[in-house]
Order: sequence, then structure tokens, then C-alpha cells
Amino acid sequence: MTLLDILKKEVPKNRSAKRIDELYELTKRLVPEIEEAKRCGYSWAQICNAVKEIESKEGRWREDWRRFYIEENYRRIKKEGKEK
Repeated sequence: MTLLDILKKEVPKNRSAKRIDELYELTKRLVPEIEEAKRCGYSWAQICNAVKEIESKEGRWREDWRRFYIEENYRRIKKEGKEK
């Protein structure tokens, strides 16, 4: 029996991991648009503010998300893509 076999029987108490994964998936979906915005010369602050505005209007932005996580996730996604 593994650690995860035991833990899967319980409800996770640290829900922030799930919320951060949701922001990662959001960032992943937006990679092509982020790349285009970067090519057009927009700053990370402008890009992240635009993402927050769009997601807030759609009711998907969580108040515990931080805009700088978008940039971190983007860099992680690009790095993962190069490693494959």
C-alpha cells in the first residue's frame, strides 16, 4: 500500500493546492494569447491585469489568486515544454 492509497480515502484539508492548479490550467489555456501580447510589447502587469479583468467578469477569478502567479505559471509551462 502506498501513501496515496491511504490518503485517497480522506478529504484533503489543504484546498489551496486545488485553487492554484485551477490558475495553472487557466494560464495554460492562455499561453498563445500571452505569447501574442508579449510580442506586441505588453508588460506582465498589463497582461496579468487583463487576465484578472476577464476572469472577474466571467465570475471565475478567485480572490486568493495573485496576478504574479500567472507569470510564474507561464514560465513553468514554457520550461516544461522545453524539457519534453
